[in-house]
Amino acid sequence: MRTHQLGFGMLLLSLLAPGCGDAEPEEVTASELRVGTFNSGLALHYEDWVTEREPVVAAALASEAASLDVLCVQEYWLGDHWQNLVATVAAELPHAVRRPPNPGDEPKCTAAEAGPLLDCVKVECSTASGSELLGCALDKCSAETNSLSGGCADCLIQNIAKPVDELYAACVDPSAGGGDTALYGGEHDPGLLLRTEPLETDSLALSAYFVRAAVLYAKLPRPSGEPVHVFCTHFGSELDGIGYQGPHGSWEGEHAQQVAELLAYIQAKAPSGPVLVLGDLNTGPEQAGLSGEWPAHFTPLLESGLECPALQAEAPPCTLCPDNSFRSDTSSPRLIDHVLVRGLEARDIAVFANTPATVSVEGKPQSMSLSDHYGLRARVR
Repeated sequence: MRTHQLGFGMLLLSLLAPGCGDAEPEEVTASELRVGTFNSGLALHYEDWVTEREPVVAAALASEAASLDVLCVQEYWLGDHWQNLVATVAAELPHAVRRPPNPGDEPKCTAAEAGPLLDCVKVECSTASGSELLGCALDKCSAETNSLSGGCADCLIQNIAKPVDELYAACVDPSAGGGDTALYGGEHDPGLLLRTEPLETDSLALSAYFVRAAVLYAKLPRPSGEPVHVFCTHFGSELDGIGYQGPHGSWEGEHAQQVAELLAYIQAKAPSGPVLVLGDLNTGPEQAGLSGEWPAHFTPLLESGLECPALQAEAPPCTLCPDNSFRSDTSSPRLIDHVLVRGLEARDIAVFANTPATVSVEGKPQSMSLSDHYGLRARVR
């Protein structure tokens, strides 16, 4: 196993196979790549049972790795989680790429911004802790959370497991204010896992407020045909309860900027030749059976020459689905996790990681989805 930060140039090509592990392997042609994308939903304090699910997710991806050539994962916000995944899939996917963290400035709060929130939390969320405390604060104290600076919100979330008085001591600094801060110590959450050693790797930091965002790039050789230019990313979404204070006016404005930056990066790295884009793009069209997610932002991707093979299916799949245990059964199905191609043919588009897993919670087995997203896979040539 070799793990390379992008600055050193090694990327891992890997793909996620069908959700059920007992399917017989299919014949793969020399010029074909089996590719997949999966958002693991491992955002600590934002998602439920992150610590409990993480090893189960890694094991599930490892069982799929024999059927993969390229795997783009998202929401690996913690370095330990990423290193565990790399080690777990290394026998099949020995090349891994992840952009190094950019911690920025130390996140802190002023007393003026933290005080009202902590006073509200003491009253409204006195019995909650951990991720429940964060959820309660975002729900019951939304006016206060929306007014926080990014650095203050970062610090409070990182220390959310502490009692309120200790939170105050850890995060309040009279000199706080401004600066460049990011959640999870400035980690970039995408990771690219590859079966074949790439010819070239690179990455691009995207415009992003509150968290770091990036595009990973790899130029992959094929026994026959041109090399494939692979891009793996995770675009931002609207964060409930966190007021946007970045340079693009709103979460939606920032998302549009990220789309533009990806397209410019593709043009710079691959003005010609086959292109593969994988990731949770947090955008998708509105069409029969699917609700849109910032659909106007999906249009520039298609207008650039990228194609979305999943939309050509008789029944396009959802990756945010109402049958997922982390979502309401009345929620609308959406396709926001994508396999996009240019100059390639795609077949066998399907979701994976869409069956419940058994997770130990406080020593008791519970059945739940692996993540709040399902994965999407395809074969491209």
